[in-house]
Amino acid sequence: MSSMWKWIAALVVLLLVTFPVVLFVLQNLGRTSQLSLNMGFAAWELQQPMPVPALLGIAFGAGLLLGGGFALMRVVSLGSEVRRLNREIALSGDGSGTSGW
Repeated sequence: MSSMWKWIAALVVLLLVTFPVVLFVLQNLGRTSQLSLNMGFAAWELQQPMPVPALLGIAFGAGLLLGGGFALMRVVSLGSEVRRLNREIALSGDGSGTSGW
């Protein structure tokens, strides 16, 4: 697949994702929701209602940050494991990789 076709495919996918999101935002911008959180010992409530698309955008962004944080911790953990295993291999033999197998 040539580079031009990859760009065209990426543009089509971008449009297929962007169009429904923009349509949802335009259709629901006038709808608002009053959020409150009651934990039994403490309660919070927004001062004024927020548009539904904004609430969904905030929730989506928070999910991306939370998921990205966990993924980053996993990548760092795996990187340190790879470095540890490389040191172990370097100390255990001649480095050819055939000694244990």
